[in-house]
Amino acid sequence: LHNLMPNGKNSVNTETVQEAARRQLLRFADNNLHIAAYFFEKAIWEVLIPKWELVDWWYRFEWQHHGSVQVHGIAKRKEAPEIDWEKMKNNDEIMEEVKHCLDSLVTTINPDLHASPSD
Repeated sequence: LHNLMPNGKNSVNTETVQEAARRQLLRFADNNLHIAAYFFEKAIWEVLIPKWELVDWWYRFEWQHHGSVQVHGIAKRKEAPEIDWEKMKNNDEIMEEVKHCLDSLVTTINPDLHASPSD
């Protein structure tokens, strides 16, 4: 019986080649977070900052299980309007400019506008 258990001499390996390759990649990521961090840092500097014309930013990496990364952050674009409620509430032009800017960055979809709120 013990020979049929995982890691036994005659254990049956039901893992596919793809599963083994994925497990190996996840282990590599877990053991080499500095390489993954370098990759994401480089992507931020070479893609996101120039693409969005960022002038100020803050971000941090958060590592989930098996090397999965999340990036949390905030940034200011070069042409972004100043968000100052005291100025916005009395000036429709400034309010529209801010709304237009935010609408171009933030999107959401409501699949059923007439649905009742969930309990």
